[in-house]
Amino acid sequence: YDVWEHTLHAMAAVKPEPELRLTMLLHDIGKPNCFTVDELGCGHFYGHPAESARLAEAMLGRLRAETVLRETVVRLVAWHDRNIPRTRPGVARALGALGERDLRRLLDVKRADNLAQAPAYRFLQGEIDRAESILDQLLAEGACVSLRQLAVNGRDLLAMGLSGPAVGQTLRELLNAVLDGALPNERQALLAAVRDQAHRI
Repeated sequence: YDVWEHTLHAMAAVKPEPELRLTMLLHDIGKPNCFTVDELGCGHFYGHPAESARLAEAMLGRLRAETVLRETVVRLVAWHDRNIPRTRPGVARALGALGERDLRRLLDVKRADNLAQAPAYRFLQGEIDRAESILDQLLAEGACVSLRQLAVNGRDLLAMGLSGPAVGQTLRELLNAVLDGALPNERQALLAAVRDQAHRI
């Protein structure tokens, strides 16, 4: 399909919800502005998600779309082509960034986008299913995916003598360690990791 035909097929493949239909309508709208041809004569659309998100925000703003609707569509358009590794850390990071509702919407967007592509790429449906299975597992376990869920907070680090930007940086490092499975989300383990880091400095 060309971009317009692809857009129509993608809209038809997604659930009839305003956020999803608008996302599919606008997800590739930036492609014409990003079109380039390489030395082999192959066309590319590098950077089109960001450009599509920019155009979508401007269009929905002119239409006076509700703020929540506009922000949701722009976020999904910006994320629609982003690779989410089908691993616990990969899905956990996406969950922390988007929240459950918008991550599930993003997976719906990715399914519809893929169904509107050539049949040779339909194997990606299985990859999307795998990401959703990991998402379900993380939610069932109550896994830590955000700073808010971390077993320690800024007050704990201030009490240990940290101050200023080091507090936020250390919390982000602890969260990354938990997401990667290097540390359990347990208060004593996290505090011990901070103490060990302080001794090494």
